[in-house]
Amino acid sequence: MKKLFLLLGIILVVSTLTSCITMPITDPKSDKPTMLYGMIDMSEMGYSITSITMSYFESFDVLFGSTISVRVYGNGLFFAEDIKTGYYAIETFRSGNVFFDMPNKTKKEDYTYIKEGQLFYWGAFKGVQVEKADPLRQIFLSELGSYEVRPHNKHNRKTLLNMILEKVQGTGWEAVINRELKR
Repeated sequence: MKKLFLLLGIILVVSTLTSCITMPITDPKSDKPTMLYGMIDMSEMGYSITSITMSYFESFDVLFGSTISVRVYGNGLFFAEDIKTGYYAIETFRSGNVFFDMPNKTKKEDYTYIKEGQLFYWGAFKGVQVEKADPLRQIFLSELGSYEVRPHNKHNRKTLLNMILEKVQGTGWEAVINRELKR
C-alpha cells in the first residue's frame, strides 16, 4: 500500500512539473487575444529552465495576487496565452531543483501592466555566472554563487515570435502571431 501511495505521489509531482509543456495549446479564448512572452537562457551556466513562477494582480487594491501558468521550453523560451488584463512579475524560475530568485516585488512599479489584446514582449535574457560558490556549498547546499541576468544579444521580439509560431501551428494563435510579426 505504501508503494502505491509513493508511486501515485511521484506521478502527481512529475505531471505537475511537466504540465505547462504538455497542456495542449488551444485557440484564443477572446476576440482580443492576450499573451506575454520572453526568454531566459541559462545554458551558459549549464541550466535549462523548467518552470517560471509569475505573479498576477488584477489591481493593487487587493491584498493577495495569484500565479499564472507559463509554458516553458528547454531553450528558455516562455509564454503565457489568454491572460487577463493586470499586473505581472516573474517571481522565480528554476531548473530542476535549482531555484533562481528575482528581486522582491513590493511596489506597483515592480510589475508590468498588460492589457487585453496585447502581445507583450517581456524580453530576452541570459544568465551569466559572476562568481562560483565554494564546491562543498555547491554539492551540499545547491548554492550557485552569484549570477546576473543580462540582455540576450542573439534573440529579440521577432526571433521569439518565430519560435512561438512553431509551437502554435494549427491553432488560432498562428494567425495572431503572424499579424504581430508583420507589425
